[in-house]
Amino acid sequence: MLVIMLYRYGDRDQPLWASDEERTAARQLDVLLSDSSPLTAIKRDGSRENSVKVTKSNGGYRASVTRRSQEGQERFEERFQYPETLVFFLEKFTSVTVDDFRCSASLDDRESAAATV
Repeated sequence: MLVIMLYRYGDRDQPLWASDEERTAARQLDVLLSDSSPLTAIKRDGSRENSVKVTKSNGGYRASVTRRSQEGQERFEERFQYPETLVFFLEKFTSVTVDDFRCSASLDDRESAAATV
C-alpha cells in the first residue's frame, strides 16, 4: 500500500503540488487558451532566447519549447494533464510566465486590428 501511495503522490503532473500563485496563473492561462489557442511567448535574456508555443486540447496541454543561445539550438516538447503543472514547467524551465503570453496576445490583437483598418 505504501508503494502505491508513493507512486501516486510522486507523480509531478497533478495539481496537488501547485502553489497558490501557480493555481492563479493556471486559471489565467486556461482562460487565455480558451480564447485563443495556440499561444506563443518569447523570453530573451542577453544572448539566450526561449520561445514557447502552448496549445490546449481534450487530452491536456502541450508546450513546444525552442531554446537558442550562442552554443546552438535545442527543441523539445512536453505534455501535461493540468494547467498548474504546465505553469510550473514554464516558469522553472523556460522563464516564461503567464504575463508573457498575455503581452503576446495583446500585441497580436493590436496587429490584427491595424491590419483590418
